[in-house]
Amino acid sequence: MEGMDANMAAVAAGQAASSINLMETVMGITYIGGQGCTLALVLMCMRSKVKKLKSIGRVCIFPAIFNINETMTFGLPIVLNPILAIPFMFAPVISATFAYWMTVIGFAQVISFQVPWTTPVGIMGFLATGGHIGTAITQIICVALSVVIYTPFVLISNKQAQMEENQ
Repeated sequence: MEGMDANMAAVAAGQAASSINLMETVMGITYIGGQGCTLALVLMCMRSKVKKLKSIGRVCIFPAIFNINETMTFGLPIVLNPILAIPFMFAPVISATFAYWMTVIGFAQVISFQVPWTTPVGIMGFLATGGHIGTAITQIICVALSVVIYTPFVLISNKQAQMEENQ
């Protein structure tokens, strides 16, 4: 909270915010669609050829837009799923690292305003930086990175679900 207070005070004084390592930054990047960057997983399920996964994706999309993913984590399930647990853990780490470096090089801006955690991706980055489009774009790129990370694991999961469906 001290870093956020310092950032808000700096922006109010007409200076640049400087505290990068904030909980708000982590939440804004690693909670895209909920913990584990699951918005990417929901989008992938919506495009699945497996009926069960497609219906889960449809049910989960609205909550995922607002960073709520319990419907996905328990409905798919991700909980106790050794295949999907791997990207669930690594997608946030890679997204956060990417966003950190985008902030360091100046493409994204340091978070300087608190925004509710349920604010959708892109809008959150835009509002939390006082209207900086580069931060919103960084969040959207993080969703794309998460899709890349989840893809091989979702393909394996799809094959397993198709085998179960055919039995």
